[in-house]
Amino acid sequence: MYYSDQEKDWLINFRAKLFNELFMKYSPKWDRKNARLLDFSGGPVILNYISAAPHVNEIVHSAYKEDERKEIELWKNDNKDAHDWSPYVKYVVNEIEGLKGDAAWQERVALLRSKIKVASCNVYDEHPITPAEDSFSIICTSLALESACKTFDDFKAGVKKLVQLLRLGGYISILFVEEETFYSTKEGKWAVLQLSLPQVQEAVEEASCVVLMTERDPMPIESLENPILFDQKAFIFLAAYKVK
Repeated sequence: MYYSDQEKDWLINFRAKLFNELFMKYSPKWDRKNARLLDFSGGPVILNYISAAPHVNEIVHSAYKEDERKEIELWKNDNKDAHDWSPYVKYVVNEIEGLKGDAAWQERVALLRSKIKVASCNVYDEHPITPAEDSFSIICTSLALESACKTFDDFKAGVKKLVQLLRLGGYISILFVEEETFYSTKEGKWAVLQLSLPQVQEAVEEASCVVLMTERDPMPIESLENPILFDQKAFIFLAAYKVK
């Protein structure tokens, strides 16, 4: 429903560009041989860490629902029933990273599959991923916490739990929707916690992080005037690092 046509997916350029920028700029500050990335509540989607694969030793993809975890396992194992992410990997590697040729993106697919490990997650649990792990160099989460958290206090508590899984000097990136109230899937319409950039900045700063970068991508006018699948004003990307 959302990831069937890369060429019509206006979010992919915003997401891919900023995640690539984050990994390229800050990965020299960690030991790539031991670096670990957590994609928190990534659902059945691999897009957050396509550019991360060359910069980390392990990628822990966590998802709340069993069918989401199964979908990632299918893709990791190159199962014929898995969703085809190759157009997205090709776009990120060839267009965003500038590595031309089919061999470049095909090698990235193989590298991703070799580094992904799947885990379950729940932001309301004392330890938000299962099996319990910590000491990550970077944590990514996209379009997730605002869907799971019912209040701003819940959101701040969730961010704090994630930051506790980071190594000192580690990085957290959050891609979220600005002031959205609902989104739709084939199963129906779902409520979303309305968030603003100042609120997310407050949450990461209270969790002992310093904000490094933020960027806002406003929705097209036609989407604002006639919201069908969702009603947010913009996508916002924020990255920060843990100072204590």
